Amino acid sequence: GGDTVTDWMASARYRIVPSVMLYGRVSTGSQPNSLLAPPTGSPASDKGETATNYEVGVKSEFLDRRALIDLTLYYLNRDRILTAIQNSGVFNATANGGAASAKGLELTSSCSPLQGLTFGYNAAYTQSAYTDVMPAAQYQLTGYQLKNVPKWAMSITAAYDWALTNSWHAHMGGDFRSVGEEWDEYVQSRSLGGYPSAVLPSYTVLDLNAAVARGSLSVKF
Repeated sequence: GGDTVTDWMASARYRIVPSVMLYGRVSTGSQPNSLLAPPTGSPASDKGETATNYEVGVKSEFLDRRALIDLTLYYLNRDRILTAIQNSGVFNATANGGAASAKGLELTSSCSPLQGLTFGYNAAYTQSAYTDVMPAAQYQLTGYQLKNVPKWAMSITAAYDWALTNSWHAHMGGDFRSVGEEWDEYVQSRSLGGYPSAVLPSYTVLDLNAAVARGSLSVKF
């Protein structure tokens, strides 16, 4: 009952000037149909999930390579998405759920204005939704953001490394992350007999860290 899928990737790069590069990439991916559960009624001949990703971007270095910007635009198409479906009223089986697409952009940047000091800013925007739904997953809706895929996310990072003495070194750093709201599902409601949709709220996280080190010995906080 297994299926055979060949995945591949092709890419191209072009340097406009030594510090600016354009690039493009097309790649595919897959998940095997061995994940499909026979109790759902899915025939063994069902194929697994496949995906094709298209992306173009630009990378640029400046300030004597002390600053970097990488901007990527992408479009992803998924077919026969493997998704959990209800089997006897419980989400305990996997079947082909339909097709979906995702499009968005990703930004990665960093800057080191002083020796040992580095700042970074990363951001991503993703619009992803079902474009077609199979009968086994009719509880899904087209046009709505896919489960557990935030539309936006961003992070700001900072790190500083310096020498305390000839043998001791120190490090301080941190990052601030912000993630947008996501669609999710409650645990099954016995009173409603189903899985009502829910929206997980956006959230932010602040991490701070510090360390001192000497050779192979380090103490981190």
